[in-house]
Amino acid sequence: MADDAPTDGTAPPPSDVRWEKTYAGLPATVRCVRRDVRDVLGPCPEPVADDVTLVVSELAANAIRHSRSGADGGTYTVRVSHQVTEKVPYVWVEVLDLGSLSWDGVLRPEPTHGLSVIEHLSTWMGSDDEPDGRRVVYARLDYRADGTPLYGTSRAPELPPGLDGVRALALLASIQPELLKKESQ
Repeated sequence: MADDAPTDGTAPPPSDVRWEKTYAGLPATVRCVRRDVRDVLGPCPEPVADDVTLVVSELAANAIRHSRSGADGGTYTVRVSHQVTEKVPYVWVEVLDLGSLSWDGVLRPEPTHGLSVIEHLSTWMGSDDEPDGRRVVYARLDYRADGTPLYGTSRAPELPPGLDGVRALALLASIQPELLKKESQ
């Protein structure tokens, strides 16, 4: 046994977790993505893991809904990297989809859309086109050593006048119903 091994039976958190998995472009896979990402995050602080799960759900749902990944036989790939550094630990999330001929590649977060939530929760977000026509959309979520999230500089999304919390949830359910379904496990 190494001298620096913990004596309480717990393993030290990994300093670098890298994970990737490809999913069928079906709405039902978003639930699997959430579960898989939670599992791979391991010792990630709970508030950060919650935020990462929401971000990856939205990116996966967008890949299915707004790219060729959602067509018959389509797929998308989720990549997660959890870096525990001395300065700023962070989680990097990417979703690689099959691209879309109708999207110009500009992320336009609107108040009632999931991209505005990602913009708020992440330190930064963006997208890149691959030479083969695929597109990767990514976000980085930083957090403090004590586990509290460091949110982006953008404000929380503002809701249109007259859209209270109940109506906002109803709108979200109509846009992304799989995000509000209970886990079956």
